[in-house]
Amino acid sequence: MTKLRRSLSRFVLAGMVLMLLLPAGQGYAQVTTGASLTVLRGTAAVLKADGSPLSPAPNGLRLDVNDQVATLAGSGALVTFFDGSEIELGSDATIIIREMSGQGSAVNVRIESVVGSTVHRVMQLADPASFYEIQAATTVAAVRGTEFGHRRDPGGDVSVAVADGIVDFPNPGQQLGPGEKRWVTPSGAVQNGKFQLGTSLFNVVAEDIASGGGDGPDKEEEEKERERERDRERR
Repeated sequence: MTKLRRSLSRFVLAGMVLMLLLPAGQGYAQVTTGASLTVLRGTAAVLKADGSPLSPAPNGLRLDVNDQVATLAGSGALVTFFDGSEIELGSDATIIIREMSGQGSAVNVRIESVVGSTVHRVMQLADPASFYEIQAATTVAAVRGTEFGHRRDPGGDVSVAVADGIVDFPNPGQQLGPGEKRWVTPSGAVQNGKFQLGTSLFNVVAEDIASGGGDGPDKEEEEKERERERDRERR
């Protein structure tokens, strides 16, 4: 009996020491991360964070922070995150996963859009510490549970179209709701527009900024910028 008590005492003491050595909260909040790739059609390629290229990339490939995912012409792919949120890549699109983690009920995802069109289906983020952001040049699209399209074209224009929920774009507080779209040029000019819900988000964000029928002041500013560029070229 004495030996048993001594063994139990040593076990309890070891457990107490281990708890003291753990960082605060580590024993209570599990950290989650990771995403997976599904090739929907054609060919997708992945450049791993360590520089290892995978082309073609296989279905089910695990994706990690700083991995780059790209689709070729006529191809499409789906990135599914640990919380169920998804990014669908259209043809000739490239993204980089800059951040993805979950601790407790907090979910943090940050994506860099390099080029091309993507559609995002984001799970509802109830925890105030959560965020889901798409960065492209100087713009940020931030959401907390929605479906929206995003495009960064080769010329630098960035466009967002919202099918469901609210998106802040290109800065916090500049909100877009269902059926609304917005373009931002490299010079910072903004043009707003609307679209018919149910239309393919890939088609909506791929529309040229000149076809958007945007608000007057923003469209005028864009035309002024083009005139300034023409003046510079004539000089």
